[in-house]
Amino acid sequence: MKSRGWVLAAAGVALALAAAACSSAGGATSSSGKVTLTVWSYYTGAGQLKALKQQDELFEKTHPNVTVDQVQIPGSELDPKLLAAAAAKTGPDVFLDNVVVDFPELVAAGALYPLTKDWDAYAGRSQYPAAGVWKSKGQIYNVMSYTNLLGLYYNKSILGQYHLPVPATMAQLESDMAVVTKAGKYGAMAAAGSPTTDGAWTWYPILLDRNVNYCNTTPANMLPMFQTAASWTNDGYLPKEAATSNQTVSWTQFSSGDYAFGINGNWNLGSDLKFQWGTTQLPGGPDGSHVFPGGEGLSISPFSKHKQLDWEYLETSWLSEKANVIDFTDSGQIPTRADVATSAAVKADTDAAPFVAATKTVSAWPDNSNTSEMQTTVGTELSDVISGQASPAQAAAATSTAIHNDIKAGGGDC
Repeated sequence: MKSRGWVLAAAGVALALAAAACSSAGGATSSSGKVTLTVWSYYTGAGQLKALKQQDELFEKTHPNVTVDQVQIPGSELDPKLLAAAAAKTGPDVFLDNVVVDFPELVAAGALYPLTKDWDAYAGRSQYPAAGVWKSKGQIYNVMSYTNLLGLYYNKSILGQYHLPVPATMAQLESDMAVVTKAGKYGAMAAAGSPTTDGAWTWYPILLDRNVNYCNTTPANMLPMFQTAASWTNDGYLPKEAATSNQTVSWTQFSSGDYAFGINGNWNLGSDLKFQWGTTQLPGGPDGSHVFPGGEGLSISPFSKHKQLDWEYLETSWLSEKANVIDFTDSGQIPTRADVATSAAVKADTDAAPFVAATKTVSAWPDNSNTSEMQTTVGTELSDVISGQASPAQAAAATSTAIHNDIKAGGGDC
């Protein structure tokens, strides 16, 4: 996940309010009956912008009187602008928000329109995983047509030198890392262990593979995650500096060619590395392989004047099979729609295949406004374990207590 924190300064609020005040409430309708739908996102890359254009054309071909106006907002500014727009009862018609980070705040501010009726009537809804449908108090507000996921990258050259298999289980991964570490020529694992959401994002799948999510934590059932982090560090598989490494730093380490394995996300698939590499799903535990879904959610503004058109736009330009293939092909997004996994474009991309497969078993995030705080707690305690400042038992007890307090402070739901 590329998490993006933001600091809402007074000047930033003023700028956001000023920008919102200059916007109309949703898209405009001209005297000739033509409609403009305004869409906010923070897509930036050439491939992403190419995909957006083609996806919008799908909708405009079937809606000749409608024009889609794509407005690109810097990622750090989108949430403040949406909050300011909601306060002024204005804003875009449709937007893509960083749902893992922003969802609780946007729901509380009344910035999201309920999609429940439209989603329940949508014929393609069975193609999407439940974890990609975001609810609050029984209402659906966000749906994800694509996602960002973690996987295991491996250096083919290093595995070849030591005749090691690509690991499918945690036991095999640890066996491989033991061989690499004993040889002493390369590092075994490049992974984030920073005291942030990056650390939590990287290590929590160990618990998801044991059916432990943020909503059922105890000191005992959280212990395996911290024990794994400690043993990998003590056995030399993971460098101690991982305690301060985020996902960007750990990717740089893997990219050097000096590590056999790296845990990181699909957003690195387009990297031009100087060695042969491959990908596989994160090795699973007793309940298989599971990760959390990241990325953007599709939303409609409650202040749009064209809500039926907004939903038709989402159906056509984002949720349809054709739109998913376009987004995957041009911008590299991992589609969550199940039938897209069998498309020729997806099947031909062997590096992306493990990430696409992972969408079938993604785990749902808590329905609580303090999810970010829970992740930060996990990251902080993991960092302490990796650096040797806390024992696994101490970290598990402290983390479980803090998560339960966060759930309670966030309203008690999970």
